[in-house]
Order: sequence, then C-alpha cells, then structure tokens
Amino acid sequence: MYGKSAGFSSGAKKTNGEKVHDTQKTIEVITKIIIDSTQEGDTVLDAFAGSATTSLVSRELNRNIYAFELDLKNFEIARKRAMQGLVVQPNFFRV
Repeated sequence: MYGKSAGFSSGAKKTNGEKVHDTQKTIEVITKIIIDSTQEGDTVLDAFAGSATTSLVSRELNRNIYAFELDLKNFEIARKRAMQGLVVQPNFFRV
C-alpha cells in the first residue's frame, strides 16, 4: 500500500521535509504494524498520539482509533494533520 519502510523513524516529516517531533514513525512502519496486528473494524489504542500518524493510518485502514496526547504542541500538530485530510467527528479533538 505505502511501500517498504526506509527505517523506523526516517521519513516521518513535515511538509517542508523536517520531522515534526523526535519519535515520529513513518507511515510505512505504522501501516505494517496495524495490518499485521488488526483486522478491519478493530479498535486501535494509541496512548501517546504524538502527531497522529497512528490515528491517520488507522482511519485509512478502516480501523477505529482512540488516541491520547497530553503535550499541547503535539496535540495541535495532530489536530492540524487530521483536519487536512479527514472528516472529523464532532468533539474528536478535546482538551
């Protein structure tokens, strides 16, 4: 679907080519983990959502997602990423 992973955290970047945060994983890595460990319709829990890569991939793969992020900077990054390509449910992002 997304191709092979270039590395565990390489390629996870902002639109200008910089990583959004230090522990961000690539879409390819998260896609493989979700496909290998869940089925469509399953629920994924991401207790440390960061920039929401797991959330975005889960939605793309037809998984339900519960994600939590305490850091407001990462929360805002996640909210902006989700709003760019998702139809977000009311109250999806709450502080």
